[in-house]
Amino acid sequence: MTGRILTDKAGRAALDPYAKACHLREVGYRYLIAELESYLDPDEWDTFPRHYQHYGASLAVTVEMYALAGGLPPVRAPEDVAFYQALVRVNARFRHSPLVRVVTSARQSGRTDIGLANQLNEWAKMGQQQQSFLVESALAIETRFTARRQLRVMWWSILNGSMPTHTDLAALSDTLGVPTKWLAQELAQPHTFGQLFEKVKKCASEEQIWAQRWENVDIKQAIADLRSSVRRHRLPQTTHSTHSEIAWL
Repeated sequence: MTGRILTDKAGRAALDPYAKACHLREVGYRYLIAELESYLDPDEWDTFPRHYQHYGASLAVTVEMYALAGGLPPVRAPEDVAFYQALVRVNARFRHSPLVRVVTSARQSGRTDIGLANQLNEWAKMGQQQQSFLVESALAIETRFTARRQLRVMWWSILNGSMPTHTDLAALSDTLGVPTKWLAQELAQPHTFGQLFEKVKKCASEEQIWAQRWENVDIKQAIADLRSSVRRHRLPQTTHSTHSEIAWL
């Protein structure tokens, strides 16, 4: 279970104007991504409406899942992100509930070099230097979620004895930005889907094909494009919880 993290009203009011605008736009951007994800790669345990955060005090897990994930990773920071990734690797079931909320400070002085305080300061500096806030494009996000869903289906099919054709494997590896032979080898390993997709992301990052293919865009453009994409994919409210048996795997 992860709760929605809100910044305190007084802290937001005191923010640098550009930092405040960036913060609010990022919240909207992330919410749109979460909704789009619920349509393109649905999870029956985490249906829309849902949020996108799983950090620090907003994250709660069972004792059993904590042990299965190996406990809190021995890293300096961000340990909450590392812990979430460890949970994903063991196929933990998450619920990003909008009904659970925690409030945090919008202060711009933090105890680490990462986190919200540091990000707010970076946005303030960007405003002073008249820099645009660039993010991943809506088309890149939509492509990634669609490819992840296809990979999930392929992984599940292999577990059940159905092997993909070379054509399907080559097409998917090209979309993911990884070598076809490498993907075939990884699909043959006894990975959880969380482990497999983590490896895919690492390989794609090393290959740099994805980064070359998709340029970042101004967040205002990304939000407009995401809204259009969400409208295209939005389902009737009554069907939000209808997903296939492999949605959570």
